[in-house]
Amino acid sequence: MDMSTMSTKGQVVVPKRVRDALQAEPGARIAFHVEGDRALLYVVRKKTAKPAHGYGLLKGKGKTVPLAQWESALKSALRRRRAGR
Repeated sequence: MDMSTMSTKGQVVVPKRVRDALQAEPGARIAFHVEGDRALLYVVRKKTAKPAHGYGLLKGKGKTVPLAQWESALKSALRRRRAGR
């Protein structure tokens, strides 16, 4: 069992072995869930963004694409850009 001591400011150092196991890097967001006399620690990870999550938020130039065709249109546009067209 890994242990740490709480400072007078309520700060605790997460032991390196625990940080490594949780893949927590400097600046990581940590969440706590209290169950009785125990606290569970979670590393909060950002969800992977998908094009549909932001669909319609930005105004752009060019043709409009229905949401159902958005991902395939985006892939086609990226292929054209990489090909230099």
